[in-house]
Amino acid sequence: MKVNQINHINYLSNLDKMGKIKKAKNEHQTDRLEISKEAKSLAKSSSNLSAERVAEINKRIEENFYDRKEVLDVVAQQILKSPNFKELLTNKNSSKY
Repeated sequence: MKVNQINHINYLSNLDKMGKIKKAKNEHQTDRLEISKEAKSLAKSSSNLSAERVAEINKRIEENFYDRKEVLDVVAQQILKSPNFKELLTNKNSSKY
């Protein structure tokens, strides 16, 4: 059995020459981030971390502490025990996706 190769570069080049490829406009495009009112409120109410604790967490991130298998196992177990995770699974199983 013989499989013929398609020359994608020539194909795309021909489409471009025929004007069938629309080029993306790159005019002053910027990324945007929107934070909901609920998220802002939650951040204010739950920001009980001290500056020292935040610095400790950042140091652990830089040192790849959270990438260790034993840490990932604990995090995974906590996620599985979380009521929010169980609710998410229940809602996903009952949705019509």
